[in-house]
Amino acid sequence: RGDFPPNYRHFAGDRKETQDLLVRIVKWWIKETDVDGARLDAIKHLAPGLLPHLTREIREYAASLGKKNFWRVGENSSGVDEEVVPFLGSQGVDSVYNYTSYRRDNRALHGQAATVDLSESFEKSRRIFGPLTGALLRFLDNQDTYRFLRTNEPIELLKMALGYALFSTGIPFIYYGTEQAFRQAVDRLDPEGPDLPADPRNREDMFEEGKFKSESSVGDKFDQDSPMFKRFAQLAALRREHGALRRGEQYVRWADSGGPGIYAFSRIYGDSEVLVVM
Repeated sequence: RGDFPPNYRHFAGDRKETQDLLVRIVKWWIKETDVDGARLDAIKHLAPGLLPHLTREIREYAASLGKKNFWRVGENSSGVDEEVVPFLGSQGVDSVYNYTSYRRDNRALHGQAATVDLSESFEKSRRIFGPLTGALLRFLDNQDTYRFLRTNEPIELLKMALGYALFSTGIPFIYYGTEQAFRQAVDRLDPEGPDLPADPRNREDMFEEGKFKSESSVGDKFDQDSPMFKRFAQLAALRREHGALRRGEQYVRWADSGGPGIYAFSRIYGDSEVLVVM
């Protein structure tokens, strides 16, 4: 089908031989690497019928290998909730990236907007996605967005935002390097767009002799003693310890409407309640 803008090949996904080849490739990776899930890229651009066919074949093949709960996450970078809804819980997709909340939450998490934006964003997600809100993949940054932490921002800002990512409703996704406080190459809060590329120089090597480095990734960054890694480990341990932080219903307790300030919410699961104050 020629080029998919700006510079990618667009598969003829409506052709059986193309579908068979894609299925064969995914099966090979599952078998060779023993992964427990797969990310399906740019699902909104796939040919009609390809996504359910691909996810069904993946599930059946994984089950034949003993993987009864193989996880399939779809990538749809739309900032409109209603455009994401049709993919979640249907066509064989277990989860999708929560780009809509990411775009709504980013300024408030940086202290550049009122924290009521966070509560309104959450309520909008819950209103549109309903019980599937908890299946959304919550993230602060990924390979196609600018890294959360800007050049001169204090590391405490990322520590706070990580708590939000790990404790708020959804499945937390932590992009590699975030746990080592990698910083973006520009000074940007707005989403990627036509004026700046969607691959914003944030796929650095973490190993010392890597060719592709940024100022914040210089050296050996597999450091389990760094302050950011230790905080991430602490937060992850809390999430693991308290079922309410993984499965609980979320209730907003406080949000400032006049500007940056406190954001507090509870997660309640059974007779257990955890109060999170940011």
